[in-house]
Amino acid sequence: MTSFMELSTRKKIIILERNSVHKDYLRSIVSQAGDLAFCFQKETTCLDNLFQLDPALIVMGLFPQDRSIRFMNALRAIDCDLPVIMISEDFAVQRYLTANRLGNILVVDSAWNGPALETSVQSVLSKQKKGNQRNRHPFIVGNNPDVVKMKKLLPELSGSTESILIQGEKGVGKELLARAIHFHSKNNGMFIKIDASALAIDNSNLQLIHNLKQCLGDCKQKKVKTGQSKTDQSKTGTLYVHEIGDMPFLLQAELLLIADKTGISFENRELGRINAFRVIAGSSNDLEKEVANQHFRKDLFYRLNTLQIAMPPLRCRKEDIPLLTDFFTYKFCKKFDKSYFELSAVIKDRFQNYRWPGNIHELEGVVKRAVMVNSEKEFLTGFLAGKLHGDFQNNHSWLEGVSSVDDIVDVRDCLGDVERKPLKEICWEFMARVEKNIINKALKHTNWNRKKAAFMLNISYKSMLNKIKQYKLT
Repeated sequence: MTSFMELSTRKKIIILERNSVHKDYLRSIVSQAGDLAFCFQKETTCLDNLFQLDPALIVMGLFPQDRSIRFMNALRAIDCDLPVIMISEDFAVQRYLTANRLGNILVVDSAWNGPALETSVQSVLSKQKKGNQRNRHPFIVGNNPDVVKMKKLLPELSGSTESILIQGEKGVGKELLARAIHFHSKNNGMFIKIDASALAIDNSNLQLIHNLKQCLGDCKQKKVKTGQSKTDQSKTGTLYVHEIGDMPFLLQAELLLIADKTGISFENRELGRINAFRVIAGSSNDLEKEVANQHFRKDLFYRLNTLQIAMPPLRCRKEDIPLLTDFFTYKFCKKFDKSYFELSAVIKDRFQNYRWPGNIHELEGVVKRAVMVNSEKEFLTGFLAGKLHGDFQNNHSWLEGVSSVDDIVDVRDCLGDVERKPLKEICWEFMARVEKNIINKALKHTNWNRKKAAFMLNISYKSMLNKIKQYKLT
């Protein structure tokens, strides 16, 4: 009989698998190595017991792509850096791991190669014994093409010390991107944030700029002596200016002086040597227009605009809304110590039909309320029925010119020789002309942005392309 002391020294491994045969097979592999296996069939049940069990590893069996990605996101949402061995033959899952730098997750393409799987388990556990701790990094959720492209740019952006301008509507996640760039820098030192929208021209804010200079260095430029070791010159820092378009004109000149010091060496008693610090600015205003209207300094704009990133609003990332919803649901379940659950497809569908003027920040707040209410019926009849339904109805203002069928097409054009046409054919031809007219209006309203037009009409992008081809719209 195994003693309590022997049990306490064995590694605990969670097995997440839906199929009972596969589950028993995975449990036998774990047990043969002398480890303790705890099996779960549902992701939410697994998450409920995760911190109480405190396992060394999670082995995830074959799950559909969407559930695999959702579980990966859930682990990040609850700040869990446990190593995971994921059994998947889906290359899209591997691409998602690579794009999001989820190095703590290893993908194995087959569970039926017992020795290979056992070797992978022991390899992961041995690395953990050596103390290979992975730092948590800011996590950008999404599979939208623009978001994926932005993630791919992270290594390039992080490897440079040039100033970066992030433009996008309020609530799209500009600060999160700035923190991700800072984190992935080779030598990520201090991250300092200034909210420009909260500043005003007075002595206190001029003192704030002065204190910032003191924080970044002792305001005395020092030349880097030759022969110094690389470790003495390793620290970098990031100054993030939130909503820089709202910064008072006088303070913009002070910021320009700071931005011009990029690449200069400073000495600070607490921080040590800072050889280069970058300035990252976020703005929801169109800074080029602000410059033209003389509300923003042209020299500062050109200094910050060395590298520019445009972050898409949430309404243009419709496919990411379910992923983000699940991410925030898990996050707030942990925060409020509730059992993990997923919001229903009905709620997610309503979310996708809403324009989200407050973007991701607004979605996060809505999901937080849903978790706190803990009653889907109450949430739907109360908050959703008012806010989301009303906004969705107002979403069709671009069709104001279409008030009747007479405004769309002359019905007589579709009749032709009535005696030779069945009613069904007449109706089909009429509706085709109506559809063509509405699609054309949507395309004109979005300046022929086909993705946006598809979103407005609540159809897929592929359907939009097929309709354009079918009706020969150019």
